[in-house]
Amino acid sequence: MTKSDEASPPRVNEAASIVGIGLAAIGYFVFSLQDATVKWLAVGYPVAQLMFMRAVVILPFCIVFGGVGVVRRALTSPIRLRLVWRAVVLVTAWTAYYTASRDLQLAVLTTIYFSSPLLIAVLAMPFLKERVTGIRWLSLAVGFTGVVIAARPSELGHASAVGLALLAAALWAYANILIRQVVQGESTTVVLFASNLTIAVIGALVMPFVWQPPGAHDLLLMLLVGACGAGGQFLTTAALRRAAATVIAPISFSSLIWAFFLGLAIWGEVPGLTVFVGAALILLSGAVVALGEWRGIRRAPAASAATGD
Repeated sequence: MTKSDEASPPRVNEAASIVGIGLAAIGYFVFSLQDATVKWLAVGYPVAQLMFMRAVVILPFCIVFGGVGVVRRALTSPIRLRLVWRAVVLVTAWTAYYTASRDLQLAVLTTIYFSSPLLIAVLAMPFLKERVTGIRWLSLAVGFTGVVIAARPSELGHASAVGLALLAAALWAYANILIRQVVQGESTTVVLFASNLTIAVIGALVMPFVWQPPGAHDLLLMLLVGACGAGGQFLTTAALRRAAATVIAPISFSSLIWAFFLGLAIWGEVPGLTVFVGAALILLSGAVVALGEWRGIRRAPAASAATGD
């Protein structure tokens, strides 16, 4: 990657954006399942152990999909230091997020997290030189309004847990900007392998001090966390390769809907009316972006025909 490549934003066509939206929607469902499983395990196990196990499970998936050469490419990549830095940001964000999950309902936790898409849109302008259209700003504004309504900040207890969730949201926004900067320079599997290798190494250093032997059932759940992490990361990274960060950001709001269902099914958590109102606005936010991209595809053939291309 040349300096001129880094200075100009990657070109993303409208057809690729639609594919990116679909990949992101599936990926965020998988992440919701992962979050519910981690919340279940975090009551009895250190978050560092869960993060370590998650990374250890993801690494073989990277080798299966990318071949053994992915190891060499990750270790010799010209952007390996940036990949390591992104991994440090991610492990900090996830540690804060999953620590907060011990004290917050899954729906509330996920709702607070969704302040990050607005931050992504703001950061995308100076860091990625992306132009945020009026429709996307409207979509993000609607989504953020939904977050505020659903979270009911005046009624939330557990101030420290809320603070950790907000910190995770800010770090996750920064991590998304980082991945958008490096994803064009390396394959998805190299990005995932480098990130999770870094997390595994960090985890290995602290495991002698925090490790708690899991039973067979909990071990299976930890393996599920890793499998969901691999699938979710692959899908969302692939989505960011095809669509602008400001397009993908509102689609992540769909995770909130899944968080409601999983929280109710597993813990019997019943969100209040304001949470459902906020969720409706968040869902509308994602629909606005999807509709805008669809209309763009419909207009493209007509414009091409008109110019004779």
